[in-house]
Amino acid sequence: MTGSCSLLPIVKVTFTGVIVSVNQVSHNLSNYLPAGVAEKFTPEEHENAVYGSKFVLVLEEFMLANTWLCKACLLILYHHMT
Repeated sequence: MTGSCSLLPIVKVTFTGVIVSVNQVSHNLSNYLPAGVAEKFTPEEHENAVYGSKFVLVLEEFMLANTWLCKACLLILYHHMT
């Protein structure tokens, strides 16, 4: 198993994390709302918005990890080709 092949299972995990996080953010509210909308929230909607905002952070971290792992796989592949 080469270096780039050993990173691919980790890429699969981070990509799965991206998909799960995107689904959570789409089903819950987040902090990306127009002005004046948050003041009209019920307590349940407020809790959903807080939960969705936390998942935005999780989504961003999974996206960064996935991007850098894919870059590392390509660098290892290019190293083996030359």
